Amino acid sequence: MIDVGRVIVHIDLNAFFASVEEIKNPLLKNKPIAVGGKGRRGVVSTANYVARKYGVHSAMPISQALKLCPQLIIVEGNHEDYYRYSNEFFKLIRSYLGDKIEVASIDECYVDFSDYKAKCNDPILHLKTMQKEVSEKLGLGCSVGVSYNKFLAKMASDLKKPMGFTVIRNKDVSSLIWPLPIADMYGVGKKTAPRLIELGIKTIGDLANYDDRYTLKAVLGKNYIFYKENANGIDNSEVIYQKVDAKSIGNSTTYEKDLEDESEIRMALKALSKSVSESVISQNMLGFTVSITIRYTDFYTITRSVTLKEPICNDEEIYMKAVSLFEKNYDNRPVRLLGVTLSSLKEKKEVLQQMSIFDLNINKKTTTEIINDLNKLLEGNYLMKASEVKKDE
Repeated sequence: MIDVGRVIVHIDLNAFFASVEEIKNPLLKNKPIAVGGKGRRGVVSTANYVARKYGVHSAMPISQALKLCPQLIIVEGNHEDYYRYSNEFFKLIRSYLGDKIEVASIDECYVDFSDYKAKCNDPILHLKTMQKEVSEKLGLGCSVGVSYNKFLAKMASDLKKPMGFTVIRNKDVSSLIWPLPIADMYGVGKKTAPRLIELGIKTIGDLANYDDRYTLKAVLGKNYIFYKENANGIDNSEVIYQKVDAKSIGNSTTYEKDLEDESEIRMALKALSKSVSESVISQNMLGFTVSITIRYTDFYTITRSVTLKEPICNDEEIYMKAVSLFEKNYDNRPVRLLGVTLSSLKEKKEVLQQMSIFDLNINKKTTTEIINDLNKLLEGNYLMKASEVKKDE
């Protein structure tokens, strides 16, 4: 049994893009593959575990990856497939663990399991069964971390890959977390780790017990206290989740590194909008309200929304509304979390049935224009004039 009141689970799909490509083409299994661009400037998005044995990893130039592993198979990938599998993954997670899910990225999430665990006779067995189901039903491997806060749950899922399952209790922090290299600490970037090592902070335990706060602040910035607390197993951040029901679909991401550049933030909003759009379209829905959530580096959070006269589901339309809300409310501070939600959802057929001649501005449009508008709304050629219907001969 889990022996703490608060239970947070972090689930991370292993080599997600590469795994999807292996499912699509079983001939790729047990061969070194990398998903990424094939051009001279191509970069590895992800590599399977066979390729990783050669030193191939994400963000590595394809040219360098091929030097390390000449037999490496490069697959350009298809993001529509990845979103489809991602949606199935999150749907399965919700069926096992409830709706308190924070989507951290396309292939990982946090779950607040604190209340839902009471419904299980054996919470650990329930989580392991979920892990097995992800593998058997979707063909995807995942690592699971369980602890009493988000930071430790994330660290736990990273300890054993692929298909790892790790529980970290309060008493385990000094034995499991402190001995790890400081570069392995979640939130410590590649540029920050060497600077900490120069201070003699070589492990997470060194950081946990480092007393010179002024020096730490010089290296880690004003958020140095969060790093030190995390190193000591302290993290009070909540799982930010959107309740999933027939009336809203949302997605949010907590970023490993705070977003400070507006172009980065816009790209992040675009990715979130696309993810939401994929989910809404897959359920044949349309939404009237777009909302965004912004959480700053000091954990101050705001949520803003706009309700539209006509429903939408297209990612570009969702993105434009999200960006407009962002521009009106952003105060130029580093952003820790972003979320986009489309709510007030209705089925496309229901929207069509409720549309009146006034909604269509029938007096201002031709019959052909009205039919085209409706077909655009339904994303298909479902309607036509009676004169255009071909009779059986």
